[in-house]
Amino acid sequence: MQSKPYKNNNRSAKSSPELALRERIEKRAHEIWLAAGCCHGDDVRHWLQAESEVLKGRGGRPEGEQRSAIAQEVQAIVAVRSSGR
Repeated sequence: MQSKPYKNNNRSAKSSPELALRERIEKRAHEIWLAAGCCHGDDVRHWLQAESEVLKGRGGRPEGEQRSAIAQEVQAIVAVRSSGR
């Protein structure tokens, strides 16, 4: 039996480089959150700061689809937060 690729929200499986990039951004966002005193409500700001730092460290922004996927996830977070959920 073959294992199925990881899927998230019914989208196709993420590539290893994209998944590794996301994990680095998540880790850095968590570090920023801890350094800020673990206060809730600034998750999007922490994510964007972490994304900027991680991408700057690798010499620029990811290309095309990879950048688009990250931007879509951030937009989804902002939409949920602004809807008051």
